[in-house]
Formats: sequence, C-alpha cells, structure tokens
Amino acid sequence: MCEADIANPDDEPETDPNVPRSGFFTLGVALHELAGGGAEEGEWWYDTFEVVIDPDMPAPSIHKTRTAAELAEAAMAEALKPHNVGRYEVNSVLSTGIYVPMIYDGYPRFLPEVRPRYE
Repeated sequence: MCEADIANPDDEPETDPNVPRSGFFTLGVALHELAGGGAEEGEWWYDTFEVVIDPDMPAPSIHKTRTAAELAEAAMAEALKPHNVGRYEVNSVLSTGIYVPMIYDGYPRFLPEVRPRYE
C-alpha cells in the first residue's frame, strides 16, 4: 500500500510517481485500522495508518525511487505475515488493526494527516 492510494484529490497535480517530492521514499510498517466519525462515531468510517516503531518489526528503509521501494515492499509484506497471525481484518468489529508495509514520500507519518470531515 502506498500513500498515493489514500491521497486527497485536492492535492498537487500528479508528477512522475517514481520521483519523490521530498527527495526520498521511506518503506515502513504501519498499523492499518478503521476509525469512525460523525454522530456518535458510527456514521462513517475511514482508514488510518499509524507508524509502527518496534524492534520486533522489520526495519524501515530509505529508497531513491518508488520502484526500489516497491521491490522491497514485497519482502516486507512477507516478513509481516507472522505478526498478523490471529489478527482480524480491519473491517471486523473484533479488529485491532493489521500490520502493512507502507511507502511514504519522505518521512513516515500518521495518515490521514488531517481527520476527514463529512457533513
């Protein structure tokens, strides 16, 4: 999964996706969960990705191109499989999130950066 998959359509126009705007791409581990919003926090849901810093998880890596980060992403996805054993998918009411590899343009950060508002 990558940050562009959840980007805001009002963001800057697309440039070459293989060239980072920040100068580098970071491949890291994120905890993918659903958060609720609206009246009583149950009217709508959105995806969240929290940066995971844990010595038991695969280490983040820095890449000059998105292609290089995507090649490393497959290996990280395999390394994360044992960490997701026994975890429910994010759409389950029993879910506490699943660990996913995430490609960031620049430094890792919580996504979405701004909580969505639907009114």
